[in-house]
Amino acid sequence: MLYSKPGIYKIINTITNKVYIGQSNSISRRWQNHKQALIKGTHYCEHLQRSFVKYGVDNFICEAIEYIDET
Repeated sequence: MLYSKPGIYKIINTITNKVYIGQSNSISRRWQNHKQALIKGTHYCEHLQRSFVKYGVDNFICEAIEYIDET
């Protein structure tokens, strides 16, 4: 489960095991933004968008790599 915390995350294509790495102030919110753009077909990363269209939403997951302390 992703938390609304800042950190580094990866989006994984579970078929090909290819990953997209990103960072955000809220990993869960960023994952929702990615999914919305991918579903609409408007994601800025052309490679990720093509992969998403080919393999479908059910074959992508987002995992936190590291959470960052906000101290």
